[in-house]
Amino acid sequence: MADELTKIDLGGAAQELRDKIRSAFVDMIPPEQWAAMIQAELQAFTKPLHNTYGEARPSPLQAMMRAELERIVKAKITEALASPEWSSFDGAISAGVQRAILEHRDALIESMLKSMMGTAIQSALSQMRYGG
Repeated sequence: MADELTKIDLGGAAQELRDKIRSAFVDMIPPEQWAAMIQAELQAFTKPLHNTYGEARPSPLQAMMRAELERIVKAKITEALASPEWSSFDGAISAGVQRAILEHRDALIESMLKSMMGTAIQSALSQMRYGG
């Protein structure tokens, strides 16, 4: 039995070596600098970005959240439009849709007005900047 070769788990040994090297590098960074690096990465991930004109763009986190919300909302809308209330749309609004519109009319009106005003303001600013 003493002559049997012991099998060495190289995968486990390699992982252990990677962990030790990673730990050694992390230990070389002073705690306050480590905290500052982490804070900077969190800021970069969550803070809106600005282009050269100072216009804000969504942060990476906001972009991820919006993409996921867009996916969810599109699925819900597709599901709703496949319902019997919408599949044979003849121009008449069903009671369910009418009720939903009435329940959310303030938010719908606000959203429509914001969109229209935003478009008008952007158009005016564009004309002032570039003429036209």
